[in-house]
Amino acid sequence: MIKRGGYSLVESLVVIAGSGVVLALAVGLLHCIFEAERTGRQQAAAQQTFRRLAADFRGDAHASARLAPAEAVVDGQKATAWEFHAPQGDRKVRYHAAGNRLVREEQAAGKSLRREVYFLPEGSAAAILLEAGPPPLAVLRIAPAPATVKPAGLPLRIEAALASDHRLAKAGGK
Repeated sequence: MIKRGGYSLVESLVVIAGSGVVLALAVGLLHCIFEAERTGRQQAAAQQTFRRLAADFRGDAHASARLAPAEAVVDGQKATAWEFHAPQGDRKVRYHAAGNRLVREEQAAGKSLRREVYFLPEGSAAAILLEAGPPPLAVLRIAPAPATVKPAGLPLRIEAALASDHRLAKAGGK
């Protein structure tokens, strides 16, 4: 018998099985990499949202003379809201929570000027408090809801003193 050059069936099956294992490992590794990238992107977006929210909340509190509870209609139901009132004029800014969103509505002379929606991490809740003291503090708390996995970056507490925006005041108090 003449020996022919080639591969046996067993050798081919071993190579195919080995290739399958390598391919499965590569797919698993790619899945892990994509999942880590998605999580990182979500956390970066959440941090950016928190920075924008903190800047807007502090700006509203500093420019306002008082913070008062109000009512808002969210999805056809009444919900608690908080309104910042400007020292002069009828400008006001209202904040209310709706699910995993915090909504900011700015109004002047009964007309809506701007509406922004801040998306909060899943399983978190927002609350606004007024802490007495000189000066009174407006506090925005974003915390994980009970019995949920704690999202990254929470709890978050944003504090701002009311009526402390003196950038436009004249020098020397005149």
